[in-house]
Amino acid sequence: MKFNQKQMSLLAASGELSPAAQKALLREIKENPEIRAEYESACEDLGVLSILPIPEPSAAERRAIPAEIKRLIHLALEEREKRARWPRVLVRWASAGLAAAACVAILVSTLNANRLQNDRRQAQVAQIHHLIQDATEGGRMATLLDVSQETATGDATDNAWLSYHDEKDGPEGLVSDPSAPPGSF
Repeated sequence: MKFNQKQMSLLAASGELSPAAQKALLREIKENPEIRAEYESACEDLGVLSILPIPEPSAAERRAIPAEIKRLIHLALEEREKRARWPRVLVRWASAGLAAAACVAILVSTLNANRLQNDRRQAQVAQIHHLIQDATEGGRMATLLDVSQETATGDATDNAWLSYHDEKDGPEGLVSDPSAPPGSF
C-alpha cells in the first residue's frame, strides 16, 4: 500500500513507520521544504490531540456495548438462516410432492388391478352364462362338472366337462362320454 506524504508524516509522528520507511521520509524532509512543512504540521496536530483527555465510556455504555454486539450477531445469523431456509423449504416440498406422487401411483395401480380383476370375473361369468345358454337350446340343460378349470384357462371345450340330459328324463339320462358333441345323447 502506498501512502501520500501527509499520511506518511502522520505515521512518522506517531511512531508507526518501519525504520526503513522512516529513514526514507527523513531524507525527503531534508531535501523538500513542502514535505518538511507537512511533517511539522502533522507533529503539531498529534501533539494537540495527545493533550486532550481520552473519554471513558459510562457504565450504561459498557453494558450496552456487549448487548449491541450480540444483537448485531443475531441479526446477521438470522439473515443468513433466512437465505439458507429457502433451499431447505424447496427440498421439503419436493420430497412431499414425490411422496404424494408415489401414493397416487400406488393407488391408481391398485384400482387398475381391481378393475382388471373385476373385468375378468365378469368375462368368466358371461362365458359361463353363454355356455349354459348354448347347452339349454333345444330343451337341453348343461351341468358344468369342472367350471374352475374352464374359467382359469378360458377354454370351455377342452377343460370343462359338460354332461347333457333331457329335462324330462332326469338324472338317468346323463351322458358320461366327454367326447360327445354338445346336444347329442
